[in-house]
Amino acid sequence: MDMGTNKIRFFIGISCFYHDSGVSIIDEDQNVLFAQGEERVTRLKHDKNFPDLSIREGLKYILSKFRDSRSQIVFHVIYYENPNQKFRRILKSTKYFGSVDKALKLAFSYELRSKRKVKKLFDSHFQVIADELRDEYRFIDVSFKQTIFSRHHLSHALSSHHFASVSESVSIVIDGVGENISASIWKIDDNNHHLQWQLSYPHSIGLLYATFTSYLGFKVNSGEYKLMGLAPYGRPQFKDLLRKHIFKDDRAESLKLNLSMFNFSGFSKLYTKKLSNILPFRPIKNEDFFCDQNIADLASSIQSITEDIVVDLFDLAIKLNPNSVHFCYSGGVALNCKANEKIWNKCFKSSNRFFNVMPAAGDCGASLGAAFYGLRAHQNQRLLAKKTGSLTSPLSKDLSPTPFLGSSFKVSREFIDQISKSGEIELIETSGLDDALSIVASEIIKGKVVGFYQGKAEFGPRALGNRSILASPLGASTQRRVNLKIKYREDFRPFAPVTTPEDFHTYFDGAMNPYMLITARAKSSIGILPEECYETPVDISSYPLPAVTHLDGSARVQVVSQGFNPSLYKLLRKLGQYGHPPVLLNTSFNVRGEPVVHTPSDAVDCFLDTQMDYLFLDGSLFRKNLYREKPQRSFRPD
Repeated sequence: MDMGTNKIRFFIGISCFYHDSGVSIIDEDQNVLFAQGEERVTRLKHDKNFPDLSIREGLKYILSKFRDSRSQIVFHVIYYENPNQKFRRILKSTKYFGSVDKALKLAFSYELRSKRKVKKLFDSHFQVIADELRDEYRFIDVSFKQTIFSRHHLSHALSSHHFASVSESVSIVIDGVGENISASIWKIDDNNHHLQWQLSYPHSIGLLYATFTSYLGFKVNSGEYKLMGLAPYGRPQFKDLLRKHIFKDDRAESLKLNLSMFNFSGFSKLYTKKLSNILPFRPIKNEDFFCDQNIADLASSIQSITEDIVVDLFDLAIKLNPNSVHFCYSGGVALNCKANEKIWNKCFKSSNRFFNVMPAAGDCGASLGAAFYGLRAHQNQRLLAKKTGSLTSPLSKDLSPTPFLGSSFKVSREFIDQISKSGEIELIETSGLDDALSIVASEIIKGKVVGFYQGKAEFGPRALGNRSILASPLGASTQRRVNLKIKYREDFRPFAPVTTPEDFHTYFDGAMNPYMLITARAKSSIGILPEECYETPVDISSYPLPAVTHLDGSARVQVVSQGFNPSLYKLLRKLGQYGHPPVLLNTSFNVRGEPVVHTPSDAVDCFLDTQMDYLFLDGSLFRKNLYREKPQRSFRPD
């Protein structure tokens, strides 16, 4: 608070206009008050537009606390990157790819190619929002400061640093491209940030991975996780071939792609004919393909190459900062949990260093770093190193900040009566939360699938227990049923387990992570798969939790403590009390092509249109009476 002028200040970080737009709002004491991706509200997956609806939800949540007071509230607006530098990079692409005419046409079709244009657009949006807020909150004087600009990789770096709530860190950022940088290493403390190393466009680990995502028929900026899920079905047979042809220099610190194999101009495919000429099959035209072992082997090969490069980059970061303890990680590539396992094993497992992966690692999460950039710019002084209500300074490797930073909604009795009218579902009368969770545990043991909706939405792409679909991990058929009858997606896609810190080592070996961002090794009747066999498909029948064990013996485990998610933790403990392993299959509450559910109405619609059996809705429990033969809506490709 500004005591002299009695102004209360908040900082709004915004990311948009490329993919996965988002908004984050913090106060002057570094509390993260709200953070959310726009796709949740608009129901448009990877929505890139100005996050108007999420901004409104966040502002109303904050202003509701001042409804009965006369306050002067100032919102500082920060955009997560520099459009001038981005425009120059698009122009520069002509040096590497395509004709000058095409490059110029593309560059000038980029409407928001200057700070002036972005400011003008933001001013118009916030003028409308301010007028509406003044009508609704008449005693509050609301104003919005003119937009300032961070840098893309700095926004990522600050997001992971501040989310970890540490006073000093090394922040590694790896993505496709931001302005003119595709990977970077930063040294950050309470007062300063310093760029130590960068990899410049067009040489890019993220764009390399995106190229093969596209080559295998998946959608870029969406289907990369499918490539990662497909990789364990193959072996890295083409690794040496690719290394020979796609790099000029394959050392991480001086990485150079063979640009004749790629086309990152934006007006054609990411690859050229030269790349397809060295591979044993032509580019896949769609996702309905899984008929050739070479396809899985190519996925395995590029996954293995990516893992090698990112491990080398972390080695470089450690060499540059030998005395640092906290290493934070963000950017789209940070969502590759298989690569993160290798980073943890090689660089952190046997050390006193901490590995902090930002759960909202993509562009949506960069909005948080933009907000903190604005706070730093405003204060222009040393920030207070303190614990906050939203973020907890990690004292050990299993104490973690909360990702539950989005909107929450009350489930009224009127709403319950309304959704029960059709007879498709009925409310189960319970004596309270504990009774409801006991019923959920009993039904899951019987093989039922439960939609689990509660509290604030998760920030980032993973469902971590507040917008989840839960099932038993014991049956080998569960994975196929949930994929085909509930998620309506490819049956090769793996599912993640969730368990407690007390039970993790009974079933898994590796890093305990609350965000599903580091794979671990599932334990089997024949022991833990040795590391040299990680890239070899295994016999899943020897594993006690087949529905959440992938073909390479890995599992994307979420570890939930009582403080992190009390209801989910209690449910897991009840399973153990009833003789079932305290482990659940946990997948996002959505279907193919749609974002994770946002409102209670979204949850009910998804529940009715799938083969889920029970719905836990913020403490109320519903049973499905009528199952639809087929969904009443069509699903978009994802």
